[in-house]
Amino acid sequence: MFYGLQFLRFLCATGVVWMHAAEAAHQRGAGHIDVGIIAARFGVEIFFVISGFVMIASTPDRDVSLPNRFGLAKDFVLRRIIRVAPMYWLCSAAKVVLVLLAPSLALRSSIDWSHVAASFLFIPVVSPWGLVQPILPVGWTLNFEFLFYALFATCIVVTRWRASVATAFLAVVYIAGTTMAEPGSALHFYARTLLFDFAMGMAVARLTQRQLRLPVPLAWFVLAVTLLLSVLNARPTGAWFDLAGFGTIAGLTVWATVSLESRYLCKLKPLELLGNSSYAIYLTHSFFTPGVVIVALKLAVTEPVVLITAATLLPCVLGCMAYKYVEAPITRVLRAKFDTAPHMKARSA
Repeated sequence: MFYGLQFLRFLCATGVVWMHAAEAAHQRGAGHIDVGIIAARFGVEIFFVISGFVMIASTPDRDVSLPNRFGLAKDFVLRRIIRVAPMYWLCSAAKVVLVLLAPSLALRSSIDWSHVAASFLFIPVVSPWGLVQPILPVGWTLNFEFLFYALFATCIVVTRWRASVATAFLAVVYIAGTTMAEPGSALHFYARTLLFDFAMGMAVARLTQRQLRLPVPLAWFVLAVTLLLSVLNARPTGAWFDLAGFGTIAGLTVWATVSLESRYLCKLKPLELLGNSSYAIYLTHSFFTPGVVIVALKLAVTEPVVLITAATLLPCVLGCMAYKYVEAPITRVLRAKFDTAPHMKARSA
């Protein structure tokens, strides 16, 4: 278990909540504070890097027979579905019910059942409000995750060189999406440099397996730069940074975190609950953050700083509760029922 990565996941989820808290306050007339945009961008990119890291670090790396490779791929997909899908489906169903019963509470209150079905199947399609988003908008990242899961499962079956082949395929998807895809198509949706975050995560995992780590001073410097840019909501100017800067810093941040694990960040073990709760925080804040803003405004709390702080911290607390009392029990039940392979019994990241 990498406790540093777990805590990093929590910080990333908090960054996304922070940005959406500022957006919710602004959309409901409480003023505008330009915060959280950079933190949220780093948060998403770091999440994807960690995902690539976990795929390599948690999958046996050995040359086995074809039937056994099919078994490994099946176990991998099942493990990821159990880890990711149930909480997302539950939150998506809650969003559908909310839109049907109380449409005035939702900024996007249109229901198209083909769009809902695609959302549950992790297929990117154009929503009724004109964007390529699922019914639960934050779930757009899961469309990327499941593309990568499908790709990585295929690589488990067809080659031992999973990281290299997966990276090559991601490059093909990106090039095809940027040169040939029609706007609004699934291929166009995937044509983002975010794809290469998975590749960087796999590369960091390989470096870690080979005991190659950043020097301690450099690792701390990387983490300090990422934190400073996030808190100050600052970034270098230029299109080049959008294309390569965010992802490069995200990859270095994950590598720095792993490099500091054994000597320093392993001490974060008591905060493991926060990292475990990061996914539940990410999904459920879609409900809690606007809810906190609405209630606060009804109580005449209009100071943007107070409003945004409350709409960030309270959803994080409620997300931890959602993990402990909803996500974790569901995951335990499903693992007990469906996890048959010995290596699947270990805690999934």
